[in-house]
Amino acid sequence: MGDKVLYTPSEVNELMKGDDVIVIDIRDAEDYQEEHISGAVSVTDIFFYLSMSTPEGLEELHQTFTDHFSEIGLTSDKTAIIYEDAYDSRYGGSCRGYWLLRYLGHDKVGILDGGYSAWNDEGLSVDAETVVSEPSEFVVKPNSKS
Repeated sequence: MGDKVLYTPSEVNELMKGDDVIVIDIRDAEDYQEEHISGAVSVTDIFFYLSMSTPEGLEELHQTFTDHFSEIGLTSDKTAIIYEDAYDSRYGGSCRGYWLLRYLGHDKVGILDGGYSAWNDEGLSVDAETVVSEPSEFVVKPNSKS
């Protein structure tokens, strides 16, 4: 994947034409249910989850996100693209998601530049359908250098 972090709405839309990307909405569940990027899955804990830095707290963090990312079908061969409303509404929550996935050992991750607002500005596909993914086995390989 290289060093690319930010993806334009057009780039994400193009990536979504294949089956090797998962778009992750970190907004409130209510916002997701009202409308989201077509095909996106919801993982609100990326924004809301608070972890302790104790060994037990980190183990809980690992298990929580192993469960979440397994549920949405994220595997090491898929790129995760994270988005929020816009950078001024979730205080960089998509950046937190980027860091979290990198810390958990998932290298194929990016951020939708401008978030949901930018996606809407380009008139790209949105809907209110809840996406049900094929579960996977997400493997956590903590990266202490992230």
